[in-house]
Amino acid sequence: MRNLILGLMVFVAVAAFGLPARGQAPQTLKQRQEERLAAAKEALATSTELYSDGKVATEALLAAARRVYESQLDLAQTDAQKLTAAQEYLKSCEELADTVRQRNQGGLATEADMAAAKYAVAEAQVLLAKAAPAKP
Repeated sequence: MRNLILGLMVFVAVAAFGLPARGQAPQTLKQRQEERLAAAKEALATSTELYSDGKVATEALLAAARRVYESQLDLAQTDAQKLTAAQEYLKSCEELADTVRQRNQGGLATEADMAAAKYAVAEAQVLLAKAAPAKP
């Protein structure tokens, strides 16, 4: 099942970032970045749904959240946009950690899953602290 999901993710990436059709203008960098962000968000939504059904590993779910953050950060052109990306990533990690915690309490997630979720939240907190404006 994991190979099927990875295969679908690769297919989506190739389809999203493939060459333009004959006669079409090439995409700009910003258009490609926006498509990548949309694909990352779709992958996160799909991974979250599949995780709830026990069909995706915790690490894959957390990696999908990280890809959304990295895509948002790559598109960010101002410090405020970078800060917003970091804030959204922290919120996403906290929500995912809650989901992992609930699954752990139900016997469906391991202590390793809990540790991975805890790491993701800590990493997001560090990234947010780095993105925050320096205090005088």
